[in-house]
Amino acid sequence: LGWLAPYSMMTWAHLYVLIIFARYLRELLYRSTENDQNKRPAHRTVDRSVLLRIPYQKIYRIPVILTANLRSISNKVDELQYVAECNNVDAVCISESWLSPQISDSVVAIPGYNLFRNDRMSTPGGGVCIYLRETIPCTRLFQCICEQPDVESLWLSLRPHSLPRSISSIVLCVVYHSTANGQPENVVLSNHIRSNLDSLLMKQPNALVVIAGDFNPRSTGLKPKDLTQPNNLKQIVKFRTRDTRTLDWFLTNRPDIFNLFQLPKIARSDHFTILAKPITTTDAFTHNPKSVSARFSGQCMACVWPLAD
Repeated sequence: LGWLAPYSMMTWAHLYVLIIFARYLRELLYRSTENDQNKRPAHRTVDRSVLLRIPYQKIYRIPVILTANLRSISNKVDELQYVAECNNVDAVCISESWLSPQISDSVVAIPGYNLFRNDRMSTPGGGVCIYLRETIPCTRLFQCICEQPDVESLWLSLRPHSLPRSISSIVLCVVYHSTANGQPENVVLSNHIRSNLDSLLMKQPNALVVIAGDFNPRSTGLKPKDLTQPNNLKQIVKFRTRDTRTLDWFLTNRPDIFNLFQLPKIARSDHFTILAKPITTTDAFTHNPKSVSARFSGQCMACVWPLAD
């Protein structure tokens, strides 16, 4: 068996080399792991006392409203569209639209908006219309006497998404009160608005009411209190809308949630434009509503109606 001795010696030599090589690999692996651990950032605790606590505020969606007397809308559609897009307007209330049945909706259409109109049929001129963003659910109010021939008005009921709980819906109205009107027409307009609000607020007592338009108080003798006192509204336009006078009004039962701005005249219109931007954070809707007395069809009924302090 002597001839096996060289092979056994080679086997033991190979085994010894393998053991040394394994120890070398283990040492390399250990050093590599140690280097990786040294490169990792040390764990740091966060001092939560220095973190800024941001209070939660829910954002509500009240429409941005633009109102203007354009004295013919047919030749000012492009300018009106530009102003509406630049200010992210949801509802455009136009008095003196000067539209007629011979002018189709497609002629004065604005992309992204639905058009509602109430044209004057008796004589040229006058008329009112509302452009409403097509994503806002709404209903045109034809019921009862919401629209009557001797008053140029247009009434919509809006139900935008993300309304605060204190507002069940929005009643939006645009009015044009002609310079040819006098005291008898003032009484008709006052009764018209009161009767409509009595009927509508009986069903939706927490509705937000907005009535905008050109009332021509200088020519007609109409006073803001003729419309505000019977309906618990407030006229909040404090700047001039034509020359040195305030002919265009913005009446609402929630004056605390709107900021009004005077914009330049659109195209060749002789009236300044009114932009009403709502306050859309939670703070504007956290006050306690006052209980007031509202008139409904000759009866006095107690209801909860949010009003500004």
